[in-house]
Amino acid sequence: MSAEEAVIFLRPPPRRYKSHAKTKAKAQITSLVRQAAADTKDLKDPLHGFHLILALPEAGSAVPLRLSDEWQGALCCALIGNQPTSSGWRSPFASTSSVAAESDEESPWPMAKLEHTLFDKWIISPEAQDIPCEVAQVLHEYRAVFPDTLPKGLTPKRPHDHHILFVPGNLPAKSAIYRMTPDQLIFHKQEIAKLSDSGWIGPTYSPSRSPMIMVDKRDDGSGERKMRMVVNYQALNALTIAPDLPLPPIQTILELLGGAKYFSTLDFEAGFHLIRMAREDRWKTAFRSVLGLFEYRVMPFGLKGAPTTFQAKINAYLQPLLGQGVIAYLDDVLIYSSDLSGHASLLQQVLSIFPRHQFYPKFRNCKLARQIITYLGYTVSATGIKPAEDKIAAIRQWPEVLENETQVRQFLGTINYCRMLMRPDYADVARPLVDLTRKDVSFKWTELHTQAVRQLKQRLIDFTTLQVPDTTKPFELYTDASGYALGAVLEQDGKPIGFLSQAMSPTQQRYSIYDKELLALVTELDK
Repeated sequence: MSAEEAVIFLRPPPRRYKSHAKTKAKAQITSLVRQAAADTKDLKDPLHGFHLILALPEAGSAVPLRLSDEWQGALCCALIGNQPTSSGWRSPFASTSSVAAESDEESPWPMAKLEHTLFDKWIISPEAQDIPCEVAQVLHEYRAVFPDTLPKGLTPKRPHDHHILFVPGNLPAKSAIYRMTPDQLIFHKQEIAKLSDSGWIGPTYSPSRSPMIMVDKRDDGSGERKMRMVVNYQALNALTIAPDLPLPPIQTILELLGGAKYFSTLDFEAGFHLIRMAREDRWKTAFRSVLGLFEYRVMPFGLKGAPTTFQAKINAYLQPLLGQGVIAYLDDVLIYSSDLSGHASLLQQVLSIFPRHQFYPKFRNCKLARQIITYLGYTVSATGIKPAEDKIAAIRQWPEVLENETQVRQFLGTINYCRMLMRPDYADVARPLVDLTRKDVSFKWTELHTQAVRQLKQRLIDFTTLQVPDTTKPFELYTDASGYALGAVLEQDGKPIGFLSQAMSPTQQRYSIYDKELLALVTELDK
């Protein structure tokens, strides 16, 4: 079925109650079995926790509805609507509903009146389907956590607003104003007006003046040109002392998912802007444009140290839940659990925390109660971990002949991201490319380098799905060493959990074969 699904709750009152609300839809009652279906030939899939599915060509229209004649208590169903909007498919999300039985001489079945309230703010993306009933009820309870637009003004002052610490005795250089095309200027005026109206930027006389540029957004398939405003803080960042607070290792995060079957991700709306700039450091964020000189009152994107500040904040808010079914990596929060009821409980706990700190997830970007989900560039499920499809697609299209050191570093950086999924001889295969990035080696491309690129691409395309580790079971570690690199495979139940490969230093390359084998074992155990 091409229409999108949202959730509506029908809470039937006593049998003889009749609704007097203006918005009603007549619905025919037939017998209900748990696997009831809407009156359509297209609907063949199980209901995934719903009691029934209600098909609405238009919100509020009369439709066939299958219910038990003796039904009591809460009833949860999926509502299928087909009202297209500029943002996607819009479906009603009911707050309260009632069903009352009536007789109808023309039908062998009783009739019912369905009353529901519409919330137009619920824009359902094609991915937001099959939300289980338990999770849908939590979303309904905390629907205020997903506002249409962020509240204007600054978020509350917190103990740790973002600071910018300079290397002593330095000030950033003043930059020129970049020229804009007419359409860029129109968008720039709109963006400045929006940020000013929100209270996120303001005029300034700051001596710090970073350049501002307009860049095109990635095509979303609509064919409409979209842009975003970017402040280039490169000169400012060169003089900034970054806080020493590392982000959590992605591999460590993925290792926590053992035994999980249900996953939800929450993505914040303008996450960095939900944190204030320290008042004494606002002048350092100043940027120039044809409209004047402005400074940020909230933490902008692109600042050195901004990711660690955000990570510290989200860690502080979610501290009781971290590692206990909840993971946070910057503004991507992952909820994972082994059963659906536990998942709904965790989601409720997380959503109850955000309003206190005025953090707001973007509903359209949230993935809820999925059994397969993409997180931090990996596709995760109960069966294991593999690279996300967009990563594989990018590698497939990568040229096999690279023209300079920068391109080599870009290729190796992309491959390294999925390195734990590649066989333990990765370092041996990549060694010719790594050598090209050394300062004492002149750049000269040969067939050997082309073969290395080709082999690395193929190995990532032919990836091995990694099993998520179960810490209650024993592990097996296999190590090996060659003349130039060492590698290892960590397994459980005969299935790989992770691969590791590392090049040896020139000194290590002169070790005896026994010492190299021992080095491999010690290195892998340290990792």
